This record gives sequence, structure tokens and C-alpha cells, in this order.
Amino acid sequence: MPSKLHLSKTRLAVLAVALTICAALPAAEPGDGSAKRSLAGQMCPSGSFVIGFDAAGDIVCSEGCMNDCQAGAAGADTGPAGTEATAAAAATAAVAETPTAAPAAAAGAGAAEPDTGPLISEIQPGSVLYGTRELRLTILGAGFNADSVVEFAGNTYTPTVNQEGTRLEVTLATRKLTIGRYAVTVANGPELKSTLGKALVVY
Repeated sequence: MPSKLHLSKTRLAVLAVALTICAALPAAEPGDGSAKRSLAGQMCPSGSFVIGFDAAGDIVCSEGCMNDCQAGAAGADTGPAGTEATAAAAATAAVAETPTAAPAAAAGAGAAEPDTGPLISEIQPGSVLYGTRELRLTILGAGFNADSVVEFAGNTYTPTVNQEGTRLEVTLATRKLTIGRYAVTVANGPELKSTLGKALVVY
């Protein structure tokens, strides 16, 4: 049975060989496949030493290929360089999965609302005496603008409009009107009209 002194000398010789091989190995560069080489010369829990790697990239130990050495090598890629690479990959994936705002929605954020047309609520006065030459009519409502016109008894009139677009003032020719009821229409365009039927009474 070999003596303890003989075993110690044997281990020291193996360690010297391991350190020689470790020094001969090129330094690991961040991000390349040689990151595991930094384990060369490391002592495994079982007492063996990592002395290198074979052509397949597996660890070669001083006393055979031990499981604890393999586990240590597996963790070699989890060093600072590996952690940074993993974090960078995760950040890239997060950016790729981040939904972007629809261009149409962004473009429409400052767009003006479509014109919904005028709306007549009432007219003042609501009647005129037969044979009256003309009538100054006030039309109340909403949606009136500078393009608004008043259509009455087959004629078209250009009114004045207040800044809020809620009041029109127009002078109507009423001298030739017969007794009866007449509709009043406000139009902002061919398709944008509001009519108050039988609104003005000629008596």
C-alpha cells in the first residue's frame, strides 16, 4: 500500500502538469467558444484537477472525467460575459415584442372633426303679416358657419353668423308670399342641411 507521502508527491506532480497545461492554453476571450478554458487547473470537489479539454469540448481531469468537474464546466458560461450576453438577448427580444402605435391612430390625433352640418332649433319671429315687403329673421341653432346659406320660398340668402356658430341673421323678401306656412332651411353644403318645416307663418 503506497504511503501518504508518496500520494502527496503524486498529487503535487499532477498539479504541476495541470498548471503547465493551463499556462499553455490561450486566454478566454469574451463571447467566444473558449470561455471554458479558464477552468484549466481548477481543483474539483472530488480532488481531481481540470487539465484541459478534448476535441469535442469535454473536460479532461487529472483523475478521470468526474461529474463534479463537468458540473463546474457547465457553469462556466454563466460568468459575467455569459450573463451580459443573456441580458442583451432578453432586451433585444423585449424590444422586438413591444407593439408599436398604429400610424393611422397617431396621424389622426390632431385631425379636425368632420362637419356634421347645421341644426335649427327655432326662428324669430315665427310669423309675418301678409304683404310685408321684407322680414329680418333670426335663426337659432348650432353648426352654422361662414358657408351657411338660408333657403326660403325658392330663394337662397346669405346670412351673417356669430362667432359661436349658433345664430344667423338674414333678411327675407316676403312681399309676394301668399298666406300660409313656409319652411326655413339652413345649408352648409349640398349634403349638410337642416330644415324647420312650416316654421314661418304668413297671415
